Amino acid sequence: MGLLLHPRLKVFVEVVPIASTCGLESKYSHNYRTPEPFRNRVVVLIGSSMSAADLSIEIAEVAREVHIASRSVADETYEKQPGHDNLWLHSMVESASGDGTVVFRFGFAVVADIILHCTGMFFLPSLAPGLSFVGIPWKAVPFPKSEFQSKWIAGVLSGRFVLPSPEHMMDDVKAFYSTLEGEASGIPKHYTHKMLDSGGYYAKPHACDSDDDGLLSFDLHSDGEGLRYLNASIQDNEVDHALGSNGSVLDFPPKRHAIISCLQMNGKEVFCFAVRCVPQSIECALEKAGLTGSSIEWPLIHQANQRIIDAVATCLEVPPERIISNVANYGNTSAASIPLALDEAIRSEKVKPGHTIATAGFGAGLTWGSAIIRCG
Repeated sequence: MGLLLHPRLKVFVEVVPIASTCGLESKYSHNYRTPEPFRNRVVVLIGSSMSAADLSIEIAEVAREVHIASRSVADETYEKQPGHDNLWLHSMVESASGDGTVVFRFGFAVVADIILHCTGMFFLPSLAPGLSFVGIPWKAVPFPKSEFQSKWIAGVLSGRFVLPSPEHMMDDVKAFYSTLEGEASGIPKHYTHKMLDSGGYYAKPHACDSDDDGLLSFDLHSDGEGLRYLNASIQDNEVDHALGSNGSVLDFPPKRHAIISCLQMNGKEVFCFAVRCVPQSIECALEKAGLTGSSIEWPLIHQANQRIIDAVATCLEVPPERIISNVANYGNTSAASIPLALDEAIRSEKVKPGHTIATAGFGAGLTWGSAIIRCG
């Protein structure tokens, strides 16, 4: 997520009072929407993680100067960032004075117009589950982790999972922090986003008929060489110069108009790619799950066209009556095709609890992947 709720300010106690007494404006990343309020201003950005990196680059396009203060670098750090003439990385803020002067640990000082905090957050369990965050963890596989978080939130909202009481959750949070900050580890609270281990803390599931339903395994691939077979190219058109009365360029950098072409596909190559790679991906996912092709009740392939679906089924030696297909009714619904077909098959009671389904998708990139799931 990166744009956070409640900033950590304890290391900036000198800066915050000044912002309210000397006209030095202070903002927080969770309120950021566009870079326009920072135009032609000197900005000190406190924090250097993902949100800070993204925002500093965007703000540097319009600001006079952007200075990033990071406690993750050496005190003597003073580095101009590549690709920008107005973006610098510094060590942490040492002090700030009433005239807006901000001094970094190495002694370098700037007169700032505004301070932007891109720091950590605290979450109040009492707001759950109405307010929930899907975070981008550090040192974890991002997409499966985000998927698990999203499914967990959906489960709580739907009543399938039941949260502990707010008091219980707060006690668990305090106990977790105590293990971080003890003498044995010495890890500060703001490192809780290093989600290497769940710690076994999950809500208790309810109304689940089987212990082994859900995702059994998955397999993902991509090959950028396949771009030439399926793409929508982007081309720069004319450059729009807004000129002042003396001939100078008013808006810099100049605005470019991009033209996005229609989707282009080499149908023969995409067909051959899908028929070759999709069965291999399904077999790989089955092997990861400790299953064989005979374990599959239903193959569910991206509903691109019936010829591809039939060809993949033939490679997997699956009879036509065991194929889930609705492409004749709806056409190619792109990324929605697998969820739509699965929902329809479950509603019609074709797919029943306990059935094992091999799903597989493919598309631009070229990208392809499969997942073995068991219906609960």
